[in-house]
Amino acid sequence: MRLLTSLMLRHRVRLLAAALLTVLGSLVALLPALFLQRLIDEGFSAADFGRISLWAGCIAAAAVAQSVLNVVSTRQFALVGQTVAAEYRDAVVDRLLSLPVNFLSDKGSGYVASRVGEAGQVSSLFLPSNFSWLGTLLQAAFAIAILASMDIVVLSLACVPCLLLGLFVAWATAAFRKAVNASLEAGADWSGKLNETVRGREEIRLGGGRAQEREGMLARGERLKEAGIRQSTLSGTTTEFMRVFATAMQVLVYVLCGWRLVQGSLTLGQTIAFAQYVGKVYAPIIGAMSLAFTVQPALEGMRRIDETFFGGEAAPGQGAAVLGKVGRIEVSGLSFSYPGSGRRLFGDLSFCADSPSLVILRGNNGSGKTTLVKILLRLLGGYDGTIRVDGIDLKDMDEASWLSRCACVSQRPFVFNDTIRNNVTYGLGQVSEEDYSRALEQSGVAGLVARLPDGDSTVVGEDGYALSGGERQKLSLARALARRADVLVLDEPTTGLDADAVRELERLVGELSKERIVFIIDHTEAFAHGNARVLSIDGST
Repeated sequence: MRLLTSLMLRHRVRLLAAALLTVLGSLVALLPALFLQRLIDEGFSAADFGRISLWAGCIAAAAVAQSVLNVVSTRQFALVGQTVAAEYRDAVVDRLLSLPVNFLSDKGSGYVASRVGEAGQVSSLFLPSNFSWLGTLLQAAFAIAILASMDIVVLSLACVPCLLLGLFVAWATAAFRKAVNASLEAGADWSGKLNETVRGREEIRLGGGRAQEREGMLARGERLKEAGIRQSTLSGTTTEFMRVFATAMQVLVYVLCGWRLVQGSLTLGQTIAFAQYVGKVYAPIIGAMSLAFTVQPALEGMRRIDETFFGGEAAPGQGAAVLGKVGRIEVSGLSFSYPGSGRRLFGDLSFCADSPSLVILRGNNGSGKTTLVKILLRLLGGYDGTIRVDGIDLKDMDEASWLSRCACVSQRPFVFNDTIRNNVTYGLGQVSEEDYSRALEQSGVAGLVARLPDGDSTVVGEDGYALSGGERQKLSLARALARRADVLVLDEPTTGLDADAVRELERLVGELSKERIVFIIDHTEAFAHGNARVLSIDGST
């Protein structure tokens, strides 16, 4: 909620203006009933056409004024609401991108994306009807004062059912909050499974898992359906209760006012005005429930977002130190443990890497080779020990400055659903044609581009579906080379490459390691020659 509060404060002037317009409109809404009483008692009852015209005109003027105020305030709330919602979404996405890469790895990208999407409901907090509830409080205060001046006895008796209404509102609000949470969780779970199913549809078909996936989706869909039914049923039940309650109160007021009218304590105009004003006495209680139902999805969504993205999980430290060309990386006493694993990796690992050099990381599966490079690239935090780059602690560095000096070809390279050119130049802004062409040639992507009808304007599809595994590997390598980084990380770069491509990569790595620090994770002897240094990663407890 602190994030939302800071965003609201940023737009407080416009928000306050819209709220004041809404409250003013609510006060204007009090006038027609008062004018109607005068119209009946001073106009119709006295057969005074001048008075009839005057008060009828006042009723029309009040209606026009209220409409104008409502239109202006609605626009102001829309501007504030949509702006705050957009800024809130941006802040959540920025937070997501700054968190460790193992964040919510057990939930899946679809689940996480669904949680981020819940941020869009923030705009519903800024509906004019929500702020008009403040106006109903003022209306209720004025209405009570007016009704008390007419007949305190009828007012007192009419207020007795307020206790029953208040108890119902408290129950309905709590039940609706629970239903909304269940619906949001079921929706996020369904979205996460759908995303996994779509991404893995090829493996599902090849593995004969269509029936299994269908059952999984149906089960999640059933939970989502049941949650939606509960939420809709509760909303409908509440609406009908309020309708019956309003009718019952109308009947009660008619009976009470009729009794006092017969006694001569009320005029006909006062009786009609009383019937209209008494509804405003209950309006704050009814409005509170309506407000709770309207904002509950947004509030529950924000609670879940705070819990998911801002609760407990710490993003890597954001330092301010800016780097020049990287000359030395020094690791001292490094150890790391994934949450819940009960196992510490590296066993106080220490080593130095000076530029230029080639460092080959070796170790058994699960020894932490990929984890080590993720720590070096600040994709994972929470480690023990120190990592210094040219004497500066990694935690004290500006992340953008450090990552601008690094490039990585991961074990499972990610390819954007975009053109080859945009994939290679991703994140670099302006890239010279010389650097771009060199990256294509060195990685072997130039040959691929030459064979394609649309050249480097070819869209590669989601996850590079139009490319082979080796071509995706080469495209990822081209992206890394285009950065001309001081630190290059290659995580099992020979995956998917044929023998000729592997030999070419050997030659390229040899050349690259003469100008920069190259870390390479490899289980073969392909790169273990010349000045290559082998670093064994096998210590764990």
